[in-house]
Amino acid sequence: MLAHYDSEARSLAISLEADASHRRVTEVAPNVIVGVRDGRAVFVEVIACDVVGLDGLGTAAREFGLDGDALHAAARAAIAAPDRDIDITVG
Repeated sequence: MLAHYDSEARSLAISLEADASHRRVTEVAPNVIVGVRDGRAVFVEVIACDVVGLDGLGTAAREFGLDGDALHAAARAAIAAPDRDIDITVG
């Protein structure tokens, strides 16, 4: 899992697979977008997360069968170290 918080755009991106290219996107909560390929979530993006918060990650996790705790941990790590990629392995 690769997480990145862009402090200028105030947006968080979490890639769930090495190849996060997607065929469609779904907005699961206000400003929370999930990229989907072959029925699987491959990335989650939270736009203006300083305004909308991270609660939408739980919605994304529930709708796509993702590990909500891991998404929140990745988000917190990326926000703590902005403007760089944070590589997280969940086992």
